[in-house]
Amino acid sequence: MVGVGCSEEASSGDSDTVDTSGDTSGDVPDGRDDTEDTQTLLPLDLADPIPAGRVLAGVAKKPADLVQGPKAEGQLGDLVMKNARATFVIEGARRAGGYRMWGGQVVDVVVDGAPDRFGELWFAWNLLAFRPERAEVVDAGDSGAAHVRVTGRTDAYPWPDSFIRPILMPGDADVAVTYDFTLAPDATRLEWRVTLTNVKADGTPGSAVSMDYPFVAMNMGDGVKSFAPERGIGGVQGASELPWAGALGPEATYALDVGSATLNGLFSYANVDLMTLPAFELAPGATQVFDLAVIAATDGSSGIEAQRAGSPATATVSGTVTAAGLGPKDVAWVALTRDGELGALDLVRDGRFSARVPPGLWTATAYATGRAASASMQVDTSDDGPIALTVPEPATVVVTIRDSATTQPIPAQLTVIREASTPTPFAPASVRLGPDWGSGRSTVVYAVTPGTRAQVPAGRYRAIASRGFSYELSEVALVLEAGEEKVVDLSIDRSVDTSGWSAGDFHLHGLWSSDSDVPYDARVRQAAANDLALPIMTEHAYIGDLLTAAELAGVSDFVAPIPAQEVTTFEYGHFNAFPLTYDPDAVSGGAVFEHGREGATLFDAIHAQQPERVMIQVNHPRSSVPFFAYFDYVDLDSLSGVARNPARWTTNWDLVEVFNSGCETAENARTRTDWYRMNNLGWKKTLSSGSDSHSEGAGAGTPRNWVAIETGAVALDPQAIVAPLEARKAFVSCGPFVRMTSSDGKGLGEMASVDQDGEVAFAVKVEAPTWIGVTTVRLIENGVVIATETMADPHAGPDLAHPAVRFDGVLKAKPVKDSWYVVEVLGVGDLAPVWLEGP
Repeated sequence: MVGVGCSEEASSGDSDTVDTSGDTSGDVPDGRDDTEDTQTLLPLDLADPIPAGRVLAGVAKKPADLVQGPKAEGQLGDLVMKNARATFVIEGARRAGGYRMWGGQVVDVVVDGAPDRFGELWFAWNLLAFRPERAEVVDAGDSGAAHVRVTGRTDAYPWPDSFIRPILMPGDADVAVTYDFTLAPDATRLEWRVTLTNVKADGTPGSAVSMDYPFVAMNMGDGVKSFAPERGIGGVQGASELPWAGALGPEATYALDVGSATLNGLFSYANVDLMTLPAFELAPGATQVFDLAVIAATDGSSGIEAQRAGSPATATVSGTVTAAGLGPKDVAWVALTRDGELGALDLVRDGRFSARVPPGLWTATAYATGRAASASMQVDTSDDGPIALTVPEPATVVVTIRDSATTQPIPAQLTVIREASTPTPFAPASVRLGPDWGSGRSTVVYAVTPGTRAQVPAGRYRAIASRGFSYELSEVALVLEAGEEKVVDLSIDRSVDTSGWSAGDFHLHGLWSSDSDVPYDARVRQAAANDLALPIMTEHAYIGDLLTAAELAGVSDFVAPIPAQEVTTFEYGHFNAFPLTYDPDAVSGGAVFEHGREGATLFDAIHAQQPERVMIQVNHPRSSVPFFAYFDYVDLDSLSGVARNPARWTTNWDLVEVFNSGCETAENARTRTDWYRMNNLGWKKTLSSGSDSHSEGAGAGTPRNWVAIETGAVALDPQAIVAPLEARKAFVSCGPFVRMTSSDGKGLGEMASVDQDGEVAFAVKVEAPTWIGVTTVRLIENGVVIATETMADPHAGPDLAHPAVRFDGVLKAKPVKDSWYVVEVLGVGDLAPVWLEGP
């Protein structure tokens, strides 16, 4: 037996300490037995492919022992179980990332060469965490199967303690916990025995335990979708007596099989599922065992059902799917349904599928990326022979968008909107792989390189080229035939001068957030195509870093990402912190653990953990959900500056998000009033905004922040963003671009002087592309409107030669005391197609 032990303070899991107590064979690297007969069995190494019929378990001692993938989280010192088809990584006795807090869980899975898309899967026993004390290799595979064990006890769990425990009030559950993992040769099913024993740390029987809340939490939103048998994608919430639950994607499918137990779905949100196992009683000294399994497959739900004992899916429907022009990155799949029940959702490989379903009559429908659905076919499982489904051939658009001034290609967005008679390329929600763009959009193309390609069903479309809020639109009507390849080459005019300023989205999520699965590649291309130079990836519980993705996508000349984190309490608010130092070798990239910290200590911890200045932004301070909203939680009276619930109140933060997920909402209006009042109190907080986008369909950069800095300066050093924000040289916008300068040459954030008559004049210039409607320009003094200018034409300025200039004039004030001034611009109409507002 080879064991790895970590102390209470261990966090990296890469200790060289090896505990061999009870093992007389000595320290055997990677779990190999020196007595192995090398004439019959060659030695194995975790970094090498494992031959068929063999299996290996060991401790990861070098990076090559671990797996790679979009969200691979294994670290040196973790346990690896591997055979010819699958690799499973189980965290050692260490702190873990995300919301699971401690290791001992399955964290990475690779099956049949598919990339690791496995997210988080963990248990909480009456809202207590499993805190591992020892992780060990029991059998390296020499006996024919590999076996690893993680042992420890239940312990405090600050994350649910902060918001669920006061509601549920579960009983104490101080018990010993053992996780035994077993993997057979050539299997893609990892057996997982969970043993809870009601004994104290000294081994004596504990007090009786009523385990009313044996929670299971899953977050597999890394390119796979939450999935429940019979209910399909997104079907966990409200489901009862599930035999398994998991996540399904175009490359791999994962499931937790609970054997003779069942799962009840309590809560689901954006691929995060919270479920319970059956409640049970533990008498003093008694033991409760759950025989579970983590199953991986590459063919969809049938691959899961095929590995489950007692599965009702005993019949097979097989056949072919014809999908002309299907490329290597395109995906095709088949759904078998009846009376609202999903029997199987299976992937098509090499034009074929084989789906396992319960016996009976089913309806088969095929889908593929960018195409209309096939005609549905009734099939009876008692009939012999395969079926044939045909997905209609799509059309292809080949997109290049140019800057009309230079005629050179420029990153831009093409939004393709179908007419009512044109079929949708999106499957129904319960069987949909990938996003639905919503609002009649068939696709949104980030044309960051010339000749970017996209597929849509044959039909009639409007295609609109855009690039954020500084460019005009360019539109073309398309009539596309099946199999046609249509070249779309459009030019767009830059009509707004934003020189000296850079646009940023200070609140943006991607695949490292538990409630988002947007790939980083998509985020950086989305930013480049929308003239969003400063995308700040503010992941929950992780430090998000887009730098590598920007380089790989070839858009580093257009975007300068800033590493950040949304420090997300589930009790009193969410707070963005940036710029941060991203450490790929640290838990959660070096993120702050936000739970269990009171009041100002959380902000102190953010600053203490970083070597340089960190800006802290209060997100959505007002909300209908109080634990999202800091100002509501502390019951802030911004008129007096008094927090009626002061225990967690501090002013040790820098920015306030006055626009969240849009502009004119009731919550944003309340926050804007708060900001006005803070200025009157002398609190110099910088106003900011963020899209708070969690899906690709929700876009990025609306609203956006304009910061007085060149993008290149931030690209060289993210710390460069700090100075202009500290100086309040920034403004927020859902479209118009505004310049404001006093008569003595002072700009935003600076102190101007009155003239000899006690007046101050502000030169104000408002610009917007003509597709944005501007109606009103107002000058505000100390929160009160003192001057208003109304536009005669919302879509054109007075100078016909420069229609993007909506206002270029002087607004005057005569303060009777030291005062502050802002310019507010109001508009009319919507911001489509730049603002997607998708699902």
